Amino acid sequence: MENGQGTQTVAVPPVGLPWQSAGTGSRAFKGGLYGPTGSGKTTTAAILAVYLCQRLKKTDAYMLDSEGGGDYVDSIFKQAGIKLKIIRTREFGVLVTAFEQMGAQDDVILVDSITHFSEDVIKAYLAAKRRARMELNDFNAVYGTWRMFSEPFMSSHLNAIVCGRMGSVYESVVNDEGKTELYRTDSKMKANDQFGHEPDFLLEMEQVLNADAHRALQAATTKPARAKIAQEIKRNSTMNIVATVRKDRTRLVMGQVFTFIPVNDDARMTKAVQEAFKPVIDWHLHNKTQEGIVDTGATRALLAPTGNEFDWQEKKRRKEVALDEIKATLTKYFPSTTSPRHKQAMIRVSESVFKVKSWTAIEQLALETLEAAVASSQESPVSPLESVCLDVSAEIQDAKAGAVA
Repeated sequence: MENGQGTQTVAVPPVGLPWQSAGTGSRAFKGGLYGPTGSGKTTTAAILAVYLCQRLKKTDAYMLDSEGGGDYVDSIFKQAGIKLKIIRTREFGVLVTAFEQMGAQDDVILVDSITHFSEDVIKAYLAAKRRARMELNDFNAVYGTWRMFSEPFMSSHLNAIVCGRMGSVYESVVNDEGKTELYRTDSKMKANDQFGHEPDFLLEMEQVLNADAHRALQAATTKPARAKIAQEIKRNSTMNIVATVRKDRTRLVMGQVFTFIPVNDDARMTKAVQEAFKPVIDWHLHNKTQEGIVDTGATRALLAPTGNEFDWQEKKRRKEVALDEIKATLTKYFPSTTSPRHKQAMIRVSESVFKVKSWTAIEQLALETLEAAVASSQESPVSPLESVCLDVSAEIQDAKAGAVA
């Protein structure tokens, strides 16, 4: 609808909004891990999945496996008495189907690696377009497809853990010579650009040599202490798995850095990882509700009759059409842009039809007023605007004839 000044406002449909008290519930656990190859993503994710299954008393866990990592972590599940069920695939359609079919259940599902499923969307899109590379305008279409997964991921009752490869965030900087240079400023999960925002708990994984020792070396305040630590590093070189908490909605471990020693001992690794992160999982399971993300249908109620555009967008387009029709009608009868007589005629027509004088004022009028001015019917094939234009044009012609006589 539009107000008296012609400004468009969107009418929100009357719906019973499902207000709840904050702090009384959360959606199911949604975790994410990303990092370079060999950084411990799959193993850490498997251990978290086992703990979820134990807390929920589940004897089965599920995995969409695009890298073959499931076979290497199966022993972690087996020692806990949990059966790991796998689909080896990189097809985005399988990912979507899994979350659609299982979304009402509180099962535990692991996706590794989400990067492959994201790439499959782009691959399928380019194949359909018969092109080799993406163009800027293509990403909106791809993002629309990606939401077929990201929205069920957020709203489903599934406890989901997603692993992804590491991507980079770049920023452009203009140097002293006026040239634009790209600098890597951060890391992110390599999937659809927006997906890193979805998990409630996000770990950045990396492989670091002597991680704890190097942190101790940096913290040492005396020269003898630094020398002692440096000698220890030389004698005992250890590769560590380092997990940095990049996001934690519970704020229990936000920003903390955890160091693990990768050993061929499932029990030791499981204990270390679960002790680090079980407070976060416990919080989610303790506060979990079955609500998920609420869909009241309010947005769909705002859709235009065409079903594919919002009401305000439809009205905006109709207004543009009406304004074009008005301009074309005025130009048809008064085409000269330099003739004072034609300019005065347009003002007369505007005052008669719209009660305003300028084109800027006409643009501010309500949609209903503009459409009524150019409307025609079988009973009245000439629109009100064209009828006035005919009268004013006839007066101009009569005035010209009188001047000649």
